[in-house]
Amino acid sequence: DTRIIAQELVPVITNSSLSQLPEANIQPTTNNQMNMQIIPNMSSIVQRLGVDPASITGKLWESPWSQPEALDDIPTFYNIERSKNIFDAVGWLHRNHYGFDCPGFQVKGSSEEELVSNFKDILRGAIHCREWDTVLSPNRHFTQMRIGRNGEEEFVTSGPGVEQSIMNQLFEEYFVTRASEFCTPLLDDFGTLTALPQTESTHLSEKKKEELAMFGAVTALALIYGHYPGCLNPLLLIFLLNGNELRSLHCQLVFQYFPSLGHTLDAWLHIGPCNDVQQFTSHFASFHNIQVAALNGRSLTGHRHLAFEMLYNAVVGPTNGTADLFDIVWSFNGGVENFVQSAETSIIKGFEDLNLSFIVDLKATTLWELTNACTNAGAPFEGKTFKEIFRDYPEDSGTPCPHLFEAIKDRLSRQINLDEITSSTFRMKLLCWSVSGAPRIMHEGDPLKIQLVEDDDPFYLPSRIGQELQNAYLSSGTCAFKTCTRSIKIPASFLIKLIRASYDPYSECKDAQMAVHHWLLVEMLDAIGSYTTV
Repeated sequence: DTRIIAQELVPVITNSSLSQLPEANIQPTTNNQMNMQIIPNMSSIVQRLGVDPASITGKLWESPWSQPEALDDIPTFYNIERSKNIFDAVGWLHRNHYGFDCPGFQVKGSSEEELVSNFKDILRGAIHCREWDTVLSPNRHFTQMRIGRNGEEEFVTSGPGVEQSIMNQLFEEYFVTRASEFCTPLLDDFGTLTALPQTESTHLSEKKKEELAMFGAVTALALIYGHYPGCLNPLLLIFLLNGNELRSLHCQLVFQYFPSLGHTLDAWLHIGPCNDVQQFTSHFASFHNIQVAALNGRSLTGHRHLAFEMLYNAVVGPTNGTADLFDIVWSFNGGVENFVQSAETSIIKGFEDLNLSFIVDLKATTLWELTNACTNAGAPFEGKTFKEIFRDYPEDSGTPCPHLFEAIKDRLSRQINLDEITSSTFRMKLLCWSVSGAPRIMHEGDPLKIQLVEDDDPFYLPSRIGQELQNAYLSSGTCAFKTCTRSIKIPASFLIKLIRASYDPYSECKDAQMAVHHWLLVEMLDAIGSYTTV
């Protein structure tokens, strides 16, 4: 039962300049593009290990594995400067080879949806041309515009916050909304690329081929930005980024991620071809679709060969397919394994994972007012600092005031999955999303800044918006989100007002903490998918 992994899946993105590096050991095509590296079947994998599949004498994990050495032309880089170093490396390689700066791109749109659509058009162009330098160029701009009263385009906002928001929408589409089109559950909670029956009647439309190519490109972008790509098995990603080298899935790595699989393989390696294999019934049924009785009478060579196939089928699946090697990641500190594993750390599991900086920028009189309000309010405010008051919000879940929340639901961005609002990490993801543009931990750059400010803070409500609009924002407690600087400015006056207010214990908003949490929840929800002059 031969199957294929989406054979038109392109590239974990590779740029054309890399084909000129002798250290990369890549043969350039006539267009200076890298040749496709095929995910091989088991026979070709064993051949790449230097072992003839007809006469295997070696054993799985018998030889130690060393990660590929970094390319001399690219300095070692770290997770805190991940995407910038990759884009800069592409720019340097392009300039070094062609003698001129790498061409960049600008994505413009009147809404986030239009920005995403226009960026996808750029990706499709790169897929058709097989040229990725432009997509990975350091010269990249994402700009939201609007049509003014005179019919001309007017600038609204741009910068890294907008870029992160666009990438997040792209990742959400391919790794969540449409994940089942591209991924199939295989091992524990992880999956592999969706396979198709290989028959003469199986013909992929050009549209399907393009979408599979887009999935490959988006997967590469996710790794570049430090976003873990959906449910894909980390061992599969390590395998692909090591040029489809099965030896890269060494013993320690397999045991680290999948102890059960590791013990299964270890048990297989410690028996011979004449031993009973009933204990492996479940494994062969799950990953090989065969009964263990069919394994009786195997030779020593066949027994050892099966160990390689057991590992391959559990991680990749019994498949063939296509994917490219992305050599820049070899220069990541710790190599390919750390490159993939560090992307996993972007997943939010608890408050301690968040990279936050709290700043209280208040006059002494305002700070005294806040302290006094907290003391008079009693529990849960008494004796707490601003950081402690704020922390209570993301660590809580659900909607504090359901009826009040219903009244504002229709105006919220469709990007937000409100079905997850009761999740223990929903508010933490929302905090990151509203402040940085992405609902994940971003290790690059400064921490997210949570700032408590005065009403007249010049970076909170700029004077250019006019007194009338300033008053409107202050009366509603509008928070200022600056995704480019990864900051949220919270008006102290409104926080003090909510803490001081009187509440009916029999009403929906029965106390100050519920009022504060409802306020912050709505502010952050409103910030998703919208940009203002504040």
